[in-house]
Amino acid sequence: MGLHEEYTEYLGNKVVCHSIPIRPGRNLAVICESAAVNHRQKKMGYIAAQELMESLGMEGFEPIQQEIEVWDNNNNADSYL
Repeated sequence: MGLHEEYTEYLGNKVVCHSIPIRPGRNLAVICESAAVNHRQKKMGYIAAQELMESLGMEGFEPIQQEIEVWDNNNNADSYL
């Protein structure tokens, strides 16, 4: 749920796919609601992740592939079970 969106195709339609890592004891309703609000704001043109990057002075920053792989490996949903 950052600057880049992932899509999954169902019956010929592309649908935005979010991977949300959760742990036992977390308030799942609040996590899902936050993701929904973030998605709605993106559709309306406000991208919170981009605003954060700009406020930190990192406008043109793009993570390198190695950082993305490390993030994906460390935040695998299976590791939270």
